Amino acid sequence: ISSKSDTPLPVILTAFRHGEFELLAQLKIPLSWVLHGEQEYQVKRPLFLKDDLAYQTEFTRFFSRPGSTEKLNFLIFETRFWNEVEVAKAITTMILRTREAQ
Repeated sequence: ISSKSDTPLPVILTAFRHGEFELLAQLKIPLSWVLHGEQEYQVKRPLFLKDDLAYQTEFTRFFSRPGSTEKLNFLIFETRFWNEVEVAKAITTMILRTREAQ
């Protein structure tokens, strides 16, 4: 999606990442246990408001690391955007704490 200039504004793609929170709800994971870790955008061409894009979010990876007070679980999601070909990808890292903050 671009403004009047040809400068891509990929952060708007965040609005279309529904699958992440749907998975957390299905697993009955409270949002208070979840931290936002990282957001990455890979844009293959400029995006414009007139673009008609399809998208799909997938859970792609899980791994754990020790934290200072608890184990941290990392959930990686990828959302791909395409029309006839893939035009962008959003990669989200969420950190799932093993217990709620006190």
